[in-house]
Amino acid sequence: MAQLVTQVQALSGQGRSAEAAAEELGVEAGLVRDILICTQAFPEDDPLAVARLIVLG
Repeated sequence: MAQLVTQVQALSGQGRSAEAAAEELGVEAGLVRDILICTQAFPEDDPLAVARLIVLG
């Protein structure tokens, strides 16, 4: 999950939408949106912390 968070962050940084990133990574767009929301809400957190929030939340 931490690797997925890192990939989503990278694709988002390249300007890809959640839907485009989800399609490229082979995951659901809702998961990508959740990752982006957590990343924006807790910008100081590292990918592992965001991954924990996603898995546990």
